[in-house]
Amino acid sequence: KYNNSFLEQYILVAQTRFIRRIMNNFIKYKDKNDRVVELASLCDTLHIELNDKFGKLTVSEWFAHLTILKIEAQKNVIKGSAYKIYKESEFLNLFKSLKIPLKKTKYFIDKISFKKSSIDIFDNPIVRFDDTSILFMNIVFIQPFLPNIFLSLMARNQIDVSKKGTNYEKNLLELFKTNERFGLLKKKKKIKINNEEYEYDCIVVWEEFIFLFELKNRAFPNQTTHSMVDFYEKSESFIVQINRQLKGFKENIKIFNELFGMDLSDKTIVPVILSAFPICFNSDINGVYFYDYSTLSKFFEGKLIGKKNQKTEEIEMALHSQWIGDSPCAKDLFNSISQPFQLLTELEKIETESGLLSFYDLLRLKNNINLESFP
Repeated sequence: KYNNSFLEQYILVAQTRFIRRIMNNFIKYKDKNDRVVELASLCDTLHIELNDKFGKLTVSEWFAHLTILKIEAQKNVIKGSAYKIYKESEFLNLFKSLKIPLKKTKYFIDKISFKKSSIDIFDNPIVRFDDTSILFMNIVFIQPFLPNIFLSLMARNQIDVSKKGTNYEKNLLELFKTNERFGLLKKKKKIKINNEEYEYDCIVVWEEFIFLFELKNRAFPNQTTHSMVDFYEKSESFIVQINRQLKGFKENIKIFNELFGMDLSDKTIVPVILSAFPICFNSDINGVYFYDYSTLSKFFEGKLIGKKNQKTEEIEMALHSQWIGDSPCAKDLFNSISQPFQLLTELEKIETESGLLSFYDLLRLKNNINLESFP
């Protein structure tokens, strides 16, 4: 059953973690502009490249167009305008400086325009009229979270994003390969039994555990009810999917015994939805765990999590120990999956009201814009 209050706190933490990554990248790329930093953050998180094509535009071209809208919106709002109406030629001219073919700009405008099937104006702030006039809702685009808008546009327009999954799988398998020295074994496997096909993105056998990872590259929702309900329903479908894979694994255990060269029947199987974006939960849902790639990669970086010296990168004050011993073990990974420290520490801030900034508060600080001055 959908529970709005349950999801909201986790979404807030996920948004905060991702914005923090962007903030850290502003320090890392201090001589770069906002678009470069947000692009770097998105590509790093989603395991994609700037020249990867989504629809008829590359990632870089999508962001270039979105950035023009962001700049135009901020100019108009400063002048006191919540919206502005343009002639089509005037609106197209806004993108002339990009030196991108006109047909690509028209494609972009079509995909971001409000249609009968659109949910709200936040993702589709452009309204087209029959007389070739265009209305642009500046007020909803002065502080856009471009990575999430990009992903929302892909989903709403049913643009193929299959390449993301390929790169994501490759990077995950490489992560585990790099850490095989700790005794883990990893495999990717597709099997077909009685016309039933089962595809396992990544199976990790480590000591007494078997981790079944199902990779998802879906962005976290915003805090609107529709978006959260949609996220909840998609998550339910993910749970059904991985439970089907779990059933297939158990029923065909002999195939996997042969694949790994050992008897797996007595090991504990842990089904995990692994998100590219930093969203995870601190309890299982119907036996399925929700974990994220950022937390997983940090698990293998070192025993301690804490405050680092910006010059030496060494931890000056430890906040949490990820491993029981001097090296990681399977039980440590299970503990991280079931009770992610990065999540727990942020939830604690919410519960104690110690000042966890909202997603929009963080954006206000970054852009130094006071939204309260506008209705």
